[in-house]
Amino acid sequence: MAFVKRHLGLSLAIAGAVTVSAVVSVTPGPDGGSAGAAGPPCGPLGELVEYDLNDRCDFGTGGDPLDVDDGAVVGALRKASVFATTVRCRGRGRVAVVAAPDQLLIAGSNPDRVTAGLVLVRQRLDSAVGRVLPVNALATRVLLRSGTLTRAFMRDVVPTLQGRGFSVDLNYLEPAQPNNLFRPDDNPVETVAAAPGEGGQVSVLVLDSPAQADLYPKEPDVVLGPYGPAATYDVDGNGLVDEDHGHGVFVASLVKRLAPEASVALTGVNGRRIRGLARWSPMLFSDADLIGVMGDAFGLSPGGTAVRRGFHVVNMSLGGAGCVGIAARLPLGRFMRDLSEIATTTVDITPRYVAAAGNSGGAVHHYPAAWRSKATIENAADLVDQALGGGAPTPEGNEIRQIQAVLQVRIIAVGSWTRGVRDDFSNCGNWVNAIADGADAVSRYPSASSWASWSGTSFATARVSAVVAGGANPGDVATGAAIGAC
Repeated sequence: MAFVKRHLGLSLAIAGAVTVSAVVSVTPGPDGGSAGAAGPPCGPLGELVEYDLNDRCDFGTGGDPLDVDDGAVVGALRKASVFATTVRCRGRGRVAVVAAPDQLLIAGSNPDRVTAGLVLVRQRLDSAVGRVLPVNALATRVLLRSGTLTRAFMRDVVPTLQGRGFSVDLNYLEPAQPNNLFRPDDNPVETVAAAPGEGGQVSVLVLDSPAQADLYPKEPDVVLGPYGPAATYDVDGNGLVDEDHGHGVFVASLVKRLAPEASVALTGVNGRRIRGLARWSPMLFSDADLIGVMGDAFGLSPGGTAVRRGFHVVNMSLGGAGCVGIAARLPLGRFMRDLSEIATTTVDITPRYVAAAGNSGGAVHHYPAAWRSKATIENAADLVDQALGGGAPTPEGNEIRQIQAVLQVRIIAVGSWTRGVRDDFSNCGNWVNAIADGADAVSRYPSASSWASWSGTSFATARVSAVVAGGANPGDVATGAAIGAC
């Protein structure tokens, strides 16, 4: 990939009839306040490297960001005060796990259960507990004393914090890139327009990185919604898209292109500026950010008992790795289950979550898609049983199993396969129940032609969402109980 600068066009069109939900432009810092720009563009994450259409930080290696290994990235993020570590998976090596620094996330089935979770956290962690930052009626963040979170905390303490009707875990970040977890296999490359598909019948919510609204003119079908943040794609002003901005528009436009009669809404999720980092890494949003904007998009009531809107399909081209019951994103799974049940009851629409299987290139569990894996969530429940019941089944462990049983049906986990062969960047496993071609996908992007090609399970996921929404199968989408087995 050439390191050649191409200036950002400001009069590009987005595919028709995509609702871009983007109004709030304040980017919260890790503690809930806004984080100001400081220092050079990459701050503690090294130097800027420029490509054809975008630029990336090199994580202090002095090399091509595409060639940086996960260890270097984890080390750089630690220097930037992000909680970053690796977890060893049985027989699968190590995976990188990243979370908001010094935070826990609590999700409950109702506000009283959220409060019960907070009481338990305060009892167990005592003086380590600081401020409480509500997310919505069914979730809240808890700030912790610096240094409380460790790898051992994930393994030994988190299981003790589970209760009846609530889940507690780290506030994990979604470090998903188009390819290979932290380092994408490729960058977007300008290309020509792709042919539209046919069909589409229902509503699709795309949860992803936000749009920069002024790059996508307000055509008759493009409406700015009342929820989700806005973004600035080129904070450092060098004429190139920062990192993976444009990912959300790319995904939403791909769904719309393949299911033109469907109603497609892109709701941006708040990303985070790392302290000392001027630019906004668009795919470093947290589970709390995701829960918050999902609640806003559905119109979750103040009491957490009803929603005002429903979506038939929720596209989640995002997520992060975990294994052996660690980093399973317990609050996110609970919230997804509860939100789907509330939507079913109040607006008579049960959403299907279509989620990327991840881009670690092997048998790595990637959440929330891997909530389909009974075995891996059973590991999480077993850890809770061991902590709270000495190994005997507990009500708290059984709740986790019950959540998994629901999400196994409501989640479609998508891997990337080309002509029947798994792409080398795609994760795989018996829990992957859909495949599509995510390599060299073509969709809208801020380039001179308004189009680019890009690769990753993110884009295979968009293709599956389009078919689930009633679009004609472009020929590469296939589903089956274990079609994505390794």
